[in-house]
Amino acid sequence: MVPRRATLTLAAVAAGATLGGAQGISPALPAVQRAFGISDSQVGLITAAYMLPGVVLALPLGYLADRLGRRIVFSSMALLYGAAGAAQAFAPSFNLLLGLRVVQGIGFAALMPLSVTLIADAYEHSEQVRAQASRQVSMTVSELVLPLVGATLGGLSWRAPLAAQGLIVPLAFIG
Repeated sequence: MVPRRATLTLAAVAAGATLGGAQGISPALPAVQRAFGISDSQVGLITAAYMLPGVVLALPLGYLADRLGRRIVFSSMALLYGAAGAAQAFAPSFNLLLGLRVVQGIGFAALMPLSVTLIADAYEHSEQVRAQASRQVSMTVSELVLPLVGATLGGLSWRAPLAAQGLIVPLAFIG
């Protein structure tokens, strides 16, 4: 049995880290636009491609987690999220970048709700409320910090914030 605190830490870090797929890369979007020579409306597709799987796949992925086990789905989706995120930094075309965003969005569609469910499995009653609040604090801090990190990395290269999304891969193995 995994200690409850480890489960909370894993879930909170994953929830915060998956916000990097939007907030963490947003400062680099103008540079991505220039690199691929895309229009303003095409830039919007970068976020839409990431969010779309959440609309379509959150329920089926939740069912899959119930059938196969939450930890196996969590780990595989964290690996998918991180690998597809980091691969975006090396995308030679805008279309491939969008495809990788959709794949990464599949990981996001599973990880965000699973971060809630893992906590619910490990905690009960008022402890669960406090644990969910810790997850929320992690997400709020991430919403503040990730754009700053993304802007700093974007100052190095438009590829850097995209590559940084791969930092979630170790969570796949820890999970």
